[in-house]
Amino acid sequence: GTIINNNLIHDVYTAGHLGRGIYLDQGSSFITVKNNIVYNTVNITCMGEGENLFENNIFINAETCQIWYCDNGCSTGDRLVRNIIYYGHPGATYCRFYGGQDAAEKKGFIAESDYNLIFRTDGNELRIEDFPGVETFAQWKAIGYDTHSIIADPMFIDPTNHNYSLKPDSPAFKLGFKQIDMSTVGPRPKRTCEK
Repeated sequence: GTIINNNLIHDVYTAGHLGRGIYLDQGSSFITVKNNIVYNTVNITCMGEGENLFENNIFINAETCQIWYCDNGCSTGDRLVRNIIYYGHPGATYCRFYGGQDAAEKKGFIAESDYNLIFRTDGNELRIEDFPGVETFAQWKAIGYDTHSIIADPMFIDPTNHNYSLKPDSPAFKLGFKQIDMSTVGPRPKRTCEK
């Protein structure tokens, strides 16, 4: 029942691969991650290990991989739907898999990845890492993932200045994406209790 909702997370860097914007560690399950904007990290997110839902988020410009599927033998049913994934670091991948499972086992723990809008600003091909037999986006689609997703510019208002609101004619809206309201993000005013 945990919900991670309406956060702005950015500039998360550590040595190695652990600079993640949203990190669902081993055993994290039944968590909903929605309406978050995450940019400028080493990795954007780690999906956790069971029936987690990532929906209506904007993930921008991770240095290594945008989505990290982590499995240590108990993952099942994770869903990645109606997100915007936008990046351009040379060598960065769309998604990466952790764990020694074969392709059939890896496919079993992802319930759905679809209706996402994906865009590489450098024009290079989307790549999949550490999934046996799957390296290209075409191969990824062929095994049943992101079949309704589209590769297109999301049409942010001003990405250079980190305004990730969408222009009215953004193709993301055709996928069911909802504009994220950032007006209430950040520290809340100090409240005092009345006696």
